[in-house]
Amino acid sequence: MGNYQSDKNSAAFNLIDTVLEKSQISTVYQSICLIEDGTVCGYEGLSRPTNPAFPNILELIKRAEMEGRLDELDLLMMEKAIQNYNGEVNLYINIASSSPKAIEKYFEKMIQTVEKAKISLQNLVLEFSERREWTKDKLEVIHHFRKKYNMVLALDDYGVGFSNIDIILGLKPDVIKVDRNGIQGIHKDKQRYFLMKAICEYARNTNTILICEGIEEKEELETLKSIGCKYGQGYYLGRPKVLKWN
Repeated sequence: MGNYQSDKNSAAFNLIDTVLEKSQISTVYQSICLIEDGTVCGYEGLSRPTNPAFPNILELIKRAEMEGRLDELDLLMMEKAIQNYNGEVNLYINIASSSPKAIEKYFEKMIQTVEKAKISLQNLVLEFSERREWTKDKLEVIHHFRKKYNMVLALDDYGVGFSNIDIILGLKPDVIKVDRNGIQGIHKDKQRYFLMKAICEYARNTNTILICEGIEEKEELETLKSIGCKYGQGYYLGRPKVLKWN
């Protein structure tokens, strides 16, 4: 039994090696639109594994994290997302790594990748998930690179992770992306309605861009529009798709 488990773990480790060595990642792009008229003002690069051993990107990230290879996978996903980008609208890229050292390496590699692709760093929006752990050291590294390169930062998945005011006050994001958990059924849920109204007012008063994720129904869109939310993302506005920029 012990040998079987050892062989199983070794095989899983080899799979991660294969994904990284053969760059078995593709990228699809989901539009971020003006809620008012559907105008596309940006895209989020979403990674997809091409190795059939992993049914979705979450499974691949989970396995890479277990094997201590998440930082390497993060870099590969970032490079793939930038690969075909032409800089006409903002590109949103999510960083999964949490350690200050990994984030520092990520920034450095991203800057190299952007220079190689000959696009502007200011057209990239780097998303940090609220789901991940936040520390003082992590924030210091983020702010160092933000100040040095005038980076645009987003707080992603707001409302599902370590939900507290300290994250917003500490990161001071240029963009807040509210998770679908706060959007779903908002047209028939008073709690969600008034919560989103308050978040929208905060965004207006602090000049923070607010993006409502996971919009899947017309009624959700219309309700968000009625309370002044300007930007949205979700299947109702556009499904993730392969894009080739010339």
